Amino acid sequence: MKKLIKDIVELDKAARNELQQIKEELDEVPAYVANQRPLIEEKYKRNTEQHLMELKEKLQAEYNDKVIQTSVKYEKSLEKLRNQYKYNRERWLKEIFENCIDG
Repeated sequence: MKKLIKDIVELDKAARNELQQIKEELDEVPAYVANQRPLIEEKYKRNTEQHLMELKEKLQAEYNDKVIQTSVKYEKSLEKLRNQYKYNRERWLKEIFENCIDG
């Protein structure tokens, strides 16, 4: 019976020590969180900046592609207009002249 009581007292003492250790660790949590906050914020800021840079590069590439496509389209339209002018110039001038004289 004494051994049983002694074992219970030892278990109780061990449990109280473990509980005290856990309470001490819990007391350190706010300080740990406070210390980690700047690191977490910095990491978040770096990730956000990296994401923004990647997005900016993607948008710049899309813009450059659109500029090239628009330039090509413009050059084709301009060439078409020049060809129409070249092909129809004499006829248009003749029509304008005739309309001015006949008008």
